[in-house]
Amino acid sequence: FLFEVGIPINCVAAVGSDPTLFVVGGGGGPSRSGVANKILINRIDSSTQSVTTVATYSFEPLEDAPTSIAAHPSRPVIACGANNNNDIVKAGDNRSARILEYSLNQDPPQLELIHSRSVMDSRTMNDYQKVTVFSPKGDHILTGGSEGSINLLAYPSLDPVFPTLKSESGEIMSADFSQSGGQFAIVTPKDVSVFSTRTGKGVQHIECPVYKNKSECRFRSCLYGRGPTEHFFYTIVNTLNRDRSLIAKWNTNTWETESFRSVSRFPIIAVAMHPSGNYLAVATTENAVYVLDAHSFQTMAKSADVHGFAITSLAFTSDGAHLVTGSIDTNCCIIPIP
Repeated sequence: FLFEVGIPINCVAAVGSDPTLFVVGGGGGPSRSGVANKILINRIDSSTQSVTTVATYSFEPLEDAPTSIAAHPSRPVIACGANNNNDIVKAGDNRSARILEYSLNQDPPQLELIHSRSVMDSRTMNDYQKVTVFSPKGDHILTGGSEGSINLLAYPSLDPVFPTLKSESGEIMSADFSQSGGQFAIVTPKDVSVFSTRTGKGVQHIECPVYKNKSECRFRSCLYGRGPTEHFFYTIVNTLNRDRSLIAKWNTNTWETESFRSVSRFPIIAVAMHPSGNYLAVATTENAVYVLDAHSFQTMAKSADVHGFAITSLAFTSDGAHLVTGSIDTNCCIIPIP
C-alpha cells in the first residue's frame, strides 16, 4: 500500500528500537521551489494498512534536503547528511553530519537537532554526504561524500576515530559495516575498499568485475550479510551500457567470489538486507522491486511498477515484516513480507 509523504524522498531507514517505525528524508533541496526539506518519522499500522507521520523535523530555509539517513539500532536517535545553506558551505563550515533525537511520548512528539559536524572540505553545494551508516552496536557512524571523503566518527561524541580517508576513485556510492563492526566497506563505481574499524587500515581491495569477459561494469552498492550470511559480502553491479544488473557474493574469509548472478535487464538503484540475513531486496530503474534469497539469489517475490517515478531507497523494518520504498514521486510503498 502507498503512503503519500508530500515531498520527494531521497532516503529511507528503519528504526531499530520499534519495528512499526520508519524514517524518511527528502524535499526540494536548497532552491526556492517552495518544497520544504524534512525528516519524518512514520508509524505503520498493519491492521488497517495505513501509515501515520508521528514526528517531523523541518530544515532551515535554503538548507539542502537530507541526502542520506540512518537510525540508531537501540536509541531514539537519527543521523543524516544534509548540507547547510550555500553561504555556510562556501565559508567552509558545512556541518552536514547531523544528529537528531526524538521523543514520541511527549505531546506533541519531538524531533530535534542535537549535534552536527563537518565531514567534507568541499565548498560547493554540488558535493554532499551521500552515505550515512550506524555500526551494528551504534558506537560509530560512517559517512561518505560525493567528492570521495570517508569519515568514521565515534558516537555520541562525533569525534573522528582516525583522520579523513579519501577515495582515489571518486564518489562514495555506498558503505556498510560487518556484523561484528570490526570492518567497514566503501564502494565507488570502480572499486570496493574494506578497512579496519579500529585502525582505518585497508584490509581488502576489489576491482569491479567484467560480465562474461566482455561487458564493463560499475559498482552500485554493497552489503555485509547478517546471521546465517554473516561471512558473506554482497556487491551490486550494473553493466556500463545499462542492460544488465548483477549481484556478486564474496566469502569474507577468503575474499573469493562464490556467486555472480544476473538479476534484471535493468540497472539496480537501491538495495536492502533483511534483518534475518536470509533475503535481499533490490529496486531497479523499471520501478520494480525484487526480494531475493540471499543464499541462492532465487527471486522470491517481485512487485512491478511500484512507483511512478524513480525509486531512491529501500529499507526493511527492524522485524523484517515490511519493506519500505521511497521515491521522488513523494510516496512510500509499504510491502508486507510473508
